[in-house]
Amino acid sequence: MTTRVLHIVYAMNAGGIETWLMNIFRMLRAENILFDFVVNSNKPGFYDEEIRVLGGDIYYGGSLRRPDKTFRVVKTLLDRNMYSSVHCHNIENATSALLAAYINGSKSRLLHSHNDFGTKISCSSLFSKIYLKIQRYLSIVLSSELLAVSKAAGFSLFGDSEYQVIPLSIQLDRFIPTEDSSVIRKNLGIAEGMLVVGHVGRFDYQKNQIFIVEISQYLLSSLPETKFVLVGSGELSAKIKQSVVDLGIDKNFIFLGQVGNVPEIMKEIFDVFLFPSHSEGLGLAVVEAQASGLPVICSDVLPVEATVVEELVTRMSLRAHASEWASRLETISRSAAVSKSDALEAVKNSDFNLENSIVRLKRLWNIKK
Repeated sequence: MTTRVLHIVYAMNAGGIETWLMNIFRMLRAENILFDFVVNSNKPGFYDEEIRVLGGDIYYGGSLRRPDKTFRVVKTLLDRNMYSSVHCHNIENATSALLAAYINGSKSRLLHSHNDFGTKISCSSLFSKIYLKIQRYLSIVLSSELLAVSKAAGFSLFGDSEYQVIPLSIQLDRFIPTEDSSVIRKNLGIAEGMLVVGHVGRFDYQKNQIFIVEISQYLLSSLPETKFVLVGSGELSAKIKQSVVDLGIDKNFIFLGQVGNVPEIMKEIFDVFLFPSHSEGLGLAVVEAQASGLPVICSDVLPVEATVVEELVTRMSLRAHASEWASRLETISRSAAVSKSDALEAVKNSDFNLENSIVRLKRLWNIKK
């Protein structure tokens, strides 16, 4: 018998939430557990084709400005199909989906906080602030369970309401160390001995890639052969690419765009991981970097849960000058505090092990298999 779960997301691109959902989908497919997705972008998503191959489907629920359409689409799907759960991953359209699920009699109506709601509010217009606060109140009322990727993400959205911490987790067999990474580095024009600073993230204000460009100018003054390899895409991609051209350092940057093999890139190309976000609900890429055994330098706004292997993670304030970040990058790139196998074992024994979290999720989705 096939069981289906309906997920509400913005789009199925290669971000942290979406990649996490796809890893779970691939593992549960063998148990005849399928995922469908209601999205708010009418552009094709990175994972759309694979979702359909796996037996799931993608439905356009209208833009975030059309909660009425989201409601109608979700209500129609619930009337037509037996879903064990409706799982919402963004706050903007959660009320519409959860209301449809409530009217339908769905027992599992989940709202999952993935980001800092306070940051979202502070960056919004007055109208959007009011709208988001109404969405938050109604969504909490309509949910059967409240979930968060970290305590900080939970408190920012749910306040004193009771919630469970269900962090994003990773498929760890893809992070097993390999013997030789020289071939893939050579294909990218990275010579032996070159330092590679890696980053994975959506290109937007939150992920702060413009600061990576600032840091690079200082690091390149002492290590001119350093390569910066950036994975991801987004609204600021063109601006970031143009900035390195204008500064004359484009030969030191490699932009890979959206990819489906982040674990392989981390363990075979990167030497150190840079993540200077303005805000994060969790920062799953930092956990993935630790699973790869990489030294990490990140902003101190990341929730404490993102640090699994303390010896690998260096936190810095965004108030510190870019030159200080560059100096620290140079220092930690020369250290090998933990072996790659020990780092992977530490993450395996944490809540970020995908196999551990699937057990809890199946219970929340009312799946008895």
